[in-house]
Amino acid sequence: MKIKKKNKKRYSSLKHKKELKRRKEINFRKNNRGTIYSTRTKVHLHRGVVVKDKIIAPKDLRFIQNPSHSLVFFNKLRNRNNISEYNRSRHIEISLYSVEQIDFATISILKSIFGEYGHLGVSIRGNYPKDTTCKQNLIDAGFFKDMTDRKGHDIITVKTDGDHHKFKKASGKIKHQQLQVIEKISEEAYEHLHGNAGYFDDLETVLKEIGGNAIQWGRAFNMEWQIGILKSNKKVTITVTDLGRGILDSLYISNKLKLIDWFFMHNRLDVIIRAFERKYGSYTQEPNRNLGLPMIKYFFDTNFLKNLYVCSNEAFVDFGNRGNSRLLKNDFERFNGTFYQWELSL
Repeated sequence: MKIKKKNKKRYSSLKHKKELKRRKEINFRKNNRGTIYSTRTKVHLHRGVVVKDKIIAPKDLRFIQNPSHSLVFFNKLRNRNNISEYNRSRHIEISLYSVEQIDFATISILKSIFGEYGHLGVSIRGNYPKDTTCKQNLIDAGFFKDMTDRKGHDIITVKTDGDHHKFKKASGKIKHQQLQVIEKISEEAYEHLHGNAGYFDDLETVLKEIGGNAIQWGRAFNMEWQIGILKSNKKVTITVTDLGRGILDSLYISNKLKLIDWFFMHNRLDVIIRAFERKYGSYTQEPNRNLGLPMIKYFFDTNFLKNLYVCSNEAFVDFGNRGNSRLLKNDFERFNGTFYQWELSL
């Protein structure tokens, strides 16, 4: 009889612990309903819930002037291990609160990353910069144009001069509708600079060639690429973002090219510059390929394009000042894709 009483007491104790644990979990869910903030990393609160730390942006988030710190932030954001799960929804938490400086290049890349996550059903949650000037720059560039609350309701709709256009693959070619968008961008840039109706035929040619390269070689999610246009005082800034394979990795499809560059001791910064100088032939031997990069360099040399920047894989190139070009040796600084920026002015 004593043994039975002892077992009965032990059974009651275990049952009591389970009940306390269950109540503790219920209270935790009630207290944290509707929020995912947590200082813990990769915490499995209960089945189906994973909370990750928010990704904090650096103070200087200018991609052109500060590519290294910006790329570290981009790569943390693109790392899918940082996705939190709560109530059957997936999201990434970021903080822009400390950002004091930002440029249009950063905004363009972030818009592309957000768009890619949108296709995956992952939302981006964050806050405004504390700095009022930086916050206004984001609003003027249309960064908060598609901002929604947690229920998916629009809370901000701002009409700005900044605009972004996303393109999808259509049977390996650019759609007619997308060609019309490119023509519209050309017309808007011309009218902003000259004050009357017109268009830049050379600008349309460059954008079509970049789009062809992005669709054929980029391998981005949904074969998407993005054009950004920002009209400011007496100049127009154009950005093109492709989150695919990148120029260098596309060139290295051929192992023969790897051996040639290794033999002549070309680093990856030299390789991307040589690609813009038409040092490499087309991998497919098609007559219409390998035109986009040399064409961009030609229009830069003839002063049609100014302040040309290109970033791809392990290379960041400033064609206006080669001294600012650099190799991105650290894996955290690598840019998976290709980014272009240039300016048009009178």
